Amino acid sequence: MGKEDQAFLKKIKAYPTLDIALFEKALRFAKHYHGNQLRKSGEAFYLHPLAVAQKLLQVTQDQNTLLAALLHDILENTVVTRPQLEATFGKEITVIVATVSNLHDKSTRKIKLKKINKFVQLSSSDNPKVLLVKLYDRLHNMETLLGHKSATKRKQIAQETLEYFVPLAKTLGKESLSKQLATLAKNYV
Repeated sequence: MGKEDQAFLKKIKAYPTLDIALFEKALRFAKHYHGNQLRKSGEAFYLHPLAVAQKLLQVTQDQNTLLAALLHDILENTVVTRPQLEATFGKEITVIVATVSNLHDKSTRKIKLKKINKFVQLSSSDNPKVLLVKLYDRLHNMETLLGHKSATKRKQIAQETLEYFVPLAKTLGKESLSKQLATLAKNYV
């Protein structure tokens, strides 16, 4: 395991209610299936979900939310199927991951924000775990937005963040997160 993995697992160990073996399993699973995938920045892809989980650990110690964060791109970006994920990590984690993944268009891998009904469905979800994973996924994506070489793409993502994610964070009472997202987005619009 790399230094990022070890640092995360060390933080997990600080919470006795969290099952360290399950987090090790999820990390191995993510690393295996994301394999040699790279983000636009050139870093190993699995480091993105790891960063999302690290950010979430600062606001929740809910095991399934954190595990779903570690696995949130696995259905969208790998050959892993929903039944396979469920057999390995259980129904609740799979539902969270699948709901987050359903917000993406498989052909373009971007959020379907033009279909406002999908976003409204997400924001009215009775599962706040989905919302937390999606918001912190967006936070890390905004922090690494320079990885997109296209200024047009950066502006589009920033605009989506201002229009949809900033208000969603406010609605959920995540004022600090809302401000972070807004500050990051305003750098690009």
